[in-house]
Amino acid sequence: MQRAFLQDPLRVETLHQVKVWHGKLNAQAPGSDSVWAVVDGALLGTEGAQRLKAVYGAPVRAFDDTPLDAYEELGLLLWLWSSMDARDELEAMRTVMGDRPGVSFVRTHGGGPDPLSRVLAWLAGGTTADGMLLYLRVGDSRVLNSFLRHMHPAQQAHLQTVIREWVWPDRSGHAQSMVIETDAPPPVESAPPLVIDDVQYAALLDDAAADILHAALRPIESGWHDKRNGAQLHAWLQRVLQRTDALGITRQQDQLAFASVALRVSGEFELAPELGETWLRVRSGTAALTEEIEKWNPLQWAAVERFWGRTDYA
Repeated sequence: MQRAFLQDPLRVETLHQVKVWHGKLNAQAPGSDSVWAVVDGALLGTEGAQRLKAVYGAPVRAFDDTPLDAYEELGLLLWLWSSMDARDELEAMRTVMGDRPGVSFVRTHGGGPDPLSRVLAWLAGGTTADGMLLYLRVGDSRVLNSFLRHMHPAQQAHLQTVIREWVWPDRSGHAQSMVIETDAPPPVESAPPLVIDDVQYAALLDDAAADILHAALRPIESGWHDKRNGAQLHAWLQRVLQRTDALGITRQQDQLAFASVALRVSGEFELAPELGETWLRVRSGTAALTEEIEKWNPLQWAAVERFWGRTDYA
């Protein structure tokens, strides 16, 4: 399993959509708003950062002079869209980022990068409800997509002081967007630290579950060559987690063992009656699934093989 991220490459058509969007904004109110590319420096990497600097010039480091300034080049990096577009229509960025989910675009209330930098540092430098410091990876479009959907109105209200709209590529590389609007009273520019409550934290973990499973599965299945693209593999892993959840299998090592079998057996082999006791022992914690698989008898393997090559439940 060679794919690093469950993400398809950023599409030329998506960048064209952003270009059209940018053009409409300028036509409606020239110079009133700015569009910035927000790049996750950690996903970009040193070599990628050097290549983008050579094409677009040095970025604005969003976390400089904030509590997150220790991240330096590994934090969020900002380039003005119009400058990037004038150089090469963002082709270098599209090539460098590949299928790395580390780029998005924000429309701000005019002005320079300082207000955007402050609000991004506020958003990334949150805490959990019990006071644990948390670096919220909003430069990663997977995390961004998740958190924007789970924000509370008061949190959206503070974003709205600077950000009017946020656009990012989804799993398939197509553009998704959210207009930052709220019915809450207009907030002051300063705000208390962002607190991710227990419900939001649980939702973020649920949304990331397939990516977490994929990261753990990659070294185990390093020799497996999967023909699915990133978005398809993500959907498949989500289905695997639904299947293990239905069986009551919650330990990651057992989920990994299940996924390894599921890669090779396209049908829902877990429905075979001959495997009922396997799931009972794994669910109760008296045995690990890897141990159970090693002990499967010929009848149990025959039951699994009945699903081999079936695609009706894939």
